[in-house]
Amino acid sequence: MTHDRTDADGASSEAAEQAVDPVDDAEQAGGAGQDETRSGPSKTSLVVAAGAAAVALIVAVVFGVLWWTTESSSEYELAQAREEVLDAGRQAVIAYSAFDYTKPEDYRAAQRKVSTDDFNKATERGWKPARDRIVQEKLSAQVEILDIGITKFDPQQGSAEVLAAVNVTNTHKGKKLSPVPLRLVTQLKKVGGAWKVDNFAPAPSIDASNGSE
Repeated sequence: MTHDRTDADGASSEAAEQAVDPVDDAEQAGGAGQDETRSGPSKTSLVVAAGAAAVALIVAVVFGVLWWTTESSSEYELAQAREEVLDAGRQAVIAYSAFDYTKPEDYRAAQRKVSTDDFNKATERGWKPARDRIVQEKLSAQVEILDIGITKFDPQQGSAEVLAAVNVTNTHKGKKLSPVPLRLVTQLKKVGGAWKVDNFAPAPSIDASNGSE
């Protein structure tokens, strides 16, 4: 009888000990859950921070591209404007320096086409005597542009000045003369989106005697 009770008590003790284990497991599970709960916000913060950094990077790249595009566009427009000035300078040199005595009106028409109204009016008075001399003397001229460059340029005011080094070869009554080197200055004014000749003349010569005594 005693032995049976002892076995019962022993069985009860073992059962009690076994009953404690689920509680420990629950506590461990609860602890793990709390750890996961504590780690959750930090992961979210990292995701938010990474997203904000990505947005900032995208904004920086976009503004960088816009700035670069604006700068490149301005440089391109300035370079294009300078090329237009040089092209207008070349046309001016040809229009005012090259002519054929058999076609004097074509010579004058070319000048009117590339010049401002004011400059055309200023040169109109001298055209008739110049035309008469060209025809009577049977004068013709060919021009070769050796070099050309911009000496003054103000795109805001729409004004520019071009200096050209040229060789002019005249033909007088069928006889070709030796080439004459000249430096020609063309003053340009922007009118209606196009560069027009506002003045044209030989550059002042440098007197070598002024530098020697």
